[in-house]
Amino acid sequence: MKVNYNATGKERKRLAQAIGKSIGVDAIYTGVPTCAYEIGYFTVDREGTLIFDDAADIHEIEQVFDAIAAAGFLSSNTMNSAMRI
Repeated sequence: MKVNYNATGKERKRLAQAIGKSIGVDAIYTGVPTCAYEIGYFTVDREGTLIFDDAADIHEIEQVFDAIAAAGFLSSNTMNSAMRI
């Protein structure tokens, strides 16, 4: 599954750290060429998109989404829905 948060630069790092803190795993920067952060089986790519396997543990996914929201991040899907209201 992919969820776009449009986080770049320091905000992307902060997003990765929030995910890592919520599941107790360090965010590892992979460097060039992917420039991604790997956090367990979650990945934040260079565009700020959160990528994970649909078969992942639902409770852990909910925990991650709660942590992301608590850190103040909104997905582009959430922002698009809010603009239509």
